[in-house]
Amino acid sequence: MILLLWIRFWPSLVVILTLLSSFVEIWSAACEEYSVEQADIATATASTLSIHNYLFLTTWDSLTLPQRRLLFALSQETVAPSIYSVAWIKKHGLVSASHVKRAMKQLVSTGTVQRANGGYCLEDIFFKEWIKAKSLSS
Repeated sequence: MILLLWIRFWPSLVVILTLLSSFVEIWSAACEEYSVEQADIATATASTLSIHNYLFLTTWDSLTLPQRRLLFALSQETVAPSIYSVAWIKKHGLVSASHVKRAMKQLVSTGTVQRANGGYCLEDIFFKEWIKAKSLSS
């Protein structure tokens, strides 16, 4: 029973721990300067992405190509409400609604993607930023 709870809530725990580590980075900068600048947030984000790069890369490598394409598309939006529409699929260069549905089913079941505000979004905002950074470097 405890193992099932651990597996179910592990993605959320990783997100919380990641947010806490980023908060500590920002807090450290604020204590030194008595203010938080945009550059402090950018530095903390970059540090968090670097610290979790192996985790993100391992997760990314375990995904199928349709799942990766779908995550890349989702990373470009705050919340994607109409992921099965022809317009959204074409906009992001995806294959078909059935490919999106199959990929989405697996991503939701692993906790990588969640339903929010009538649409879908990535569970981990830092994974989302990592995907964006990866797409810029490719």
